[in-house]
Amino acid sequence: MSRIQHILFPTDFSPNAKTAWPFVKKLIEKNNAKFTLLHVLDVPLMVSVNDVAKGEHLSLNIEEHMQAMTMDHFDDLIRDNHLIKENHDAIMLEGNVIDSINKTVSEESIDLVIMGTKGKSARNGLLMGSITKGVLEQVTCPVLAVPDSAL
Repeated sequence: MSRIQHILFPTDFSPNAKTAWPFVKKLIEKNNAKFTLLHVLDVPLMVSVNDVAKGEHLSLNIEEHMQAMTMDHFDDLIRDNHLIKENHDAIMLEGNVIDSINKTVSEESIDLVIMGTKGKSARNGLLMGSITKGVLEQVTCPVLAVPDSAL
């Protein structure tokens, strides 16, 4: 494997997702790499047929709120870890999480995806969450899935 130059850090802002951050930070420092934070808004837009204008306004407010939340989270990571903002990026997309991660890997020339995973689910006996499983199956670059018990 060649030197890691660009890491994708997909997050839903959950404590579980944040478990992966120390691994991202370590590899950024070790490889002098860039990271891109990705947040995907995977919420079906609920628009009333009788009130399309209000529904569009509501969806715009949700998107604006999530964009602001993504940038706040990104700015916090930059500030708290003494990183240079211009060397890194944050993206918010709307749609299917797995497809959005795959698209970002391709379009941004990502070398490695680092993401948190819930670990073993008592409900269905899976060793990882369904998003992580889908990413591992579909993404074309290496993926480091960090279980919540890693720290």
